[in-house]
Amino acid sequence: MTNPCKKFNVRNHQQLSVFKSKVSFLFALKLIFDSFLKMHWQFFCIQIFLIALFLLSVQKIEAICNCLITHPQYDYCRSDFVVVIKVNEVIEEDYENYLIYKVNVKKVFKYLKNWKNLLGNKIYTPASIMNCGVRFELNKKYFVSGHFENGKPIVTICDAVIQSKKITNDQYSGFDKRYKENCECSILYTPLDQMESVYQELNKTTCIWESNPKSFDCQLRHGICRMDDNNQCLWDEKQSYRNCMNN
Repeated sequence: MTNPCKKFNVRNHQQLSVFKSKVSFLFALKLIFDSFLKMHWQFFCIQIFLIALFLLSVQKIEAICNCLITHPQYDYCRSDFVVVIKVNEVIEEDYENYLIYKVNVKKVFKYLKNWKNLLGNKIYTPASIMNCGVRFELNKKYFVSGHFENGKPIVTICDAVIQSKKITNDQYSGFDKRYKENCECSILYTPLDQMESVYQELNKTTCIWESNPKSFDCQLRHGICRMDDNNQCLWDEKQSYRNCMNN
């Protein structure tokens, strides 16, 4: 005869085993979920950390190299020299935090009296892009403006740096003569949302350089800000300028 107590114990043991299995399964799910949350949180923290580093680096770059958008006419008028160079080679790196490019000076538009002694065949630019350094392509010609610092001819991205093949006829005539003739005029780059307030405070010696892409490009490539007979500075609306603005 079967022992009912034994049968009862077996049944309870089976139920207890099933219960333990369910608990173990649920506990395993919890561990997996907790691990996922932990990994997700770590990933989230890593993302936040990387974003913070990026923002700090951008802020550092902006704080160190912060150039205003300037027109070639402005670059000409404020510079110590404006020349056309052919870049031959980098002859020294990190010399007092500068890159030195060996160049041939092809044409001089503006210079100090002793430019030959100071300029020679070298151009200096900050070694770091964060310090506004320029990266010239070798064997290319450039129109560049710059200044002298401790006897060194310095060119940065805050100056005019234009490959000669991209120079327009109006820019060439500007560098050659017309920018010099109109240095009493200033050119102010103005974002679209500031146009109204700037116009209200505008003086007679300033041309507005507009931020919308079409006007920006036309005034950059064809614009010369000149003073008229009424001592008012206006964009010189010669044919190439009008064609660009009207197309």
